[in-house]
Amino acid sequence: MASPVNACKACRNSKRKCNRGLPICSTCLRFGRLCLYEGNAGQDSTHGIVPEVPGPSRSSLTSLNATFGTALQKEARSILGTPDEVRQTASTYFSSVHHRLPIISKSRFHENLSRLFVPSGIDFTTLCLCMKLIQQNPVQQNTRTRDISSPHYLVAKSSIGFLEAAGFDTLDAIQSRLLLALYEIGHGIYPAASISIGSCARLARNLGLSRDSWRSQDTDVEERKRTWWAVHNLDRFTALCGGDAIFASEDATTETHLPSNNEQVSSTASSETSTATISTPAPFHVGPFARECQVAHLIGRVIQHVYHPVTDVDFRSRERAQLERTLKAFLPILIDEELEFSTYCGALGMCISSLYALYVPPVVHNDLQNGWDFQNLEIVSTQMAALSQHLLKSAENESNLIMMSHFIPYSLYQTAAIQLNLYQRSQNITFKANAESIIQILTYMSRRWHTAAKYLTAIELDNPPMTLPPQGFYLSVSNLDNNSSTQ
Repeated sequence: MASPVNACKACRNSKRKCNRGLPICSTCLRFGRLCLYEGNAGQDSTHGIVPEVPGPSRSSLTSLNATFGTALQKEARSILGTPDEVRQTASTYFSSVHHRLPIISKSRFHENLSRLFVPSGIDFTTLCLCMKLIQQNPVQQNTRTRDISSPHYLVAKSSIGFLEAAGFDTLDAIQSRLLLALYEIGHGIYPAASISIGSCARLARNLGLSRDSWRSQDTDVEERKRTWWAVHNLDRFTALCGGDAIFASEDATTETHLPSNNEQVSSTASSETSTATISTPAPFHVGPFARECQVAHLIGRVIQHVYHPVTDVDFRSRERAQLERTLKAFLPILIDEELEFSTYCGALGMCISSLYALYVPPVVHNDLQNGWDFQNLEIVSTQMAALSQHLLKSAENESNLIMMSHFIPYSLYQTAAIQLNLYQRSQNITFKANAESIIQILTYMSRRWHTAAKYLTAIELDNPPMTLPPQGFYLSVSNLDNNSSTQ
């Protein structure tokens, strides 16, 4: 028996030797996991992939799949580093990105660390890879441009493709896809982002992550619920940016339960979860993620109204008025909470962009201001601009950048474009000053999300468009009624 310093901390057993000359115990060998050593923790960056003992609990990987999976895990290993470095990556993730997209159970994640470099645990390895990827900022090339190309991104994308080919329909697999989609949305990688969201939605259905399964007594019900909502929200936001009336994910209903208000994913649904639904009134306090879910549901209705309008003009007019009233009921609450707690920034960005979509018809040709509701655009954009000093103070702090919501840059760009158009119409210097403050915020945010840098380029145009479809055109523009601008 080896001395304690070279023994596995899990069972103090070290009768076997691995190919690195370090002891590997029979217990960990049987379960296909890495031994954890007290004496060399964090020192060895060449952790290998532990062979698995075939058995009924092992994944049914084919020989060919196992070969490709092992190769991908070696690439992942070179990026992730040692298990201690993975734990540090996770710690940073749960203290930052997790607060904006709380889909991963912290306790379940740490329970699965032993699967890190096991062949059948490639879905968990991929999740770790994507958790590290989403923390990456664009690399500055010069004073105005930043680069988002990354071998890390290509390895993560390849690993996710392997999971699909090998049939890994697991919670780790869909969460990996979601983090990758978030990376693509935040850095303006289209059409890859919308394709990733479509894959997330289909995998969610295959996994049974629908609202109908949330009444089960499974311990992971809250995590599954949050994962489904994340697909729903990113799908709606992507559709709003691209003008796509066809959603990849199913819609929520007024009685669909919202996520729990707890910061960490709980093992069971809380009592609050059973009371907070989509139809919960706006003044009722819910958590940041739950509020995003409520606003994202409204985005879906706005998208259908704008990009797939009904032929009944009277009904369309009443629907527009109802959507506007509902969004405006949320707006002061979101602004107050953002000023006081810096909590609802993501929901606020989505709410503002949804209102703009009601006030500006889709741009089919070059007549950028035909049909603009300037009165309401001025009111809402000025409300958003009033937050500029608060947001600027937050964006100036380097440590806050990783917390910045990926939903906010688009609404900031739209607000700046509107304020500049208002300035050109009225020569009111206040509008120009508001736009300049927002441009400064986007400059800081470009260090975190590359899409902000793209908006900075667009805002330099003589007459910047108020909406900026990522692919350059609206996907559902051919479905629009010719009279939709009269709604």
